[in-house]
Amino acid sequence: MEYIFLKLVTVIVIVFGVLGYGLIKIVPSMISKQVEQNRDYELKRSLQIDSYYRQNGSSELQDVMLEWTKMATDIGYLSSKSKEETSLLIQKTVGYGSNESIRLAGFFFQYLYNQDKTEDELKEGIVYVAMIVSSLKEDFTGVKTNPLDILKMKINDYAENAEFFETTMKNAENSLKE
Repeated sequence: MEYIFLKLVTVIVIVFGVLGYGLIKIVPSMISKQVEQNRDYELKRSLQIDSYYRQNGSSELQDVMLEWTKMATDIGYLSSKSKEETSLLIQKTVGYGSNESIRLAGFFFQYLYNQDKTEDELKEGIVYVAMIVSSLKEDFTGVKTNPLDILKMKINDYAENAEFFETTMKNAENSLKE
C-alpha cells in the first residue's frame, strides 16, 4: 500500500512540476503579448484621433493657429479683438488644440486677467503666445518649432532679453508638467 502511495505522490509531483514549468515558460510570453497589444491599441487609437482631426478640423485648426500667430507678431492685435472674438478663439483652441496648447492658452489667459503688469510680465505674455503658436503649429503640421525662434522674428531687442525669455519658457514648460 505504501508503495502505491509513493508512486501516486511521485506521479502527482511530476504532473505539477511539468505544469509549473509550463506556466513559468508561458506566463512571460502572455504578459509580453498583452503589453504589446495594449501599446498597439493605444498607437492605433492615437493615429485614428489624429487622422480625424486632420481630416475634419484642419482648416479650423489652421485658422486658430493663424489667429495666435497674429497675436505673436502684432502685440496690439488681441486688444483690437472684441470679447466675442476672443471667446470664439478660446472655444476653437479648446476644440481643436492639443492638451499642451489648451494648457498654454489657459496660462496665457490667467496671465491676462492680472491687470497691472510690469515690463517683465508683458514680456512673459509674449513668451506664452509664442509657445502657443509653436504648440498649435505642431498640432497642425507635426513640426516642432522653438518658440524662441518665433520671438526672434518680432522682438528687436531679443539678444538683450534672451536669458529672460529662455528662463520664462523653461518656467512655463515646468508648469505644464505639473
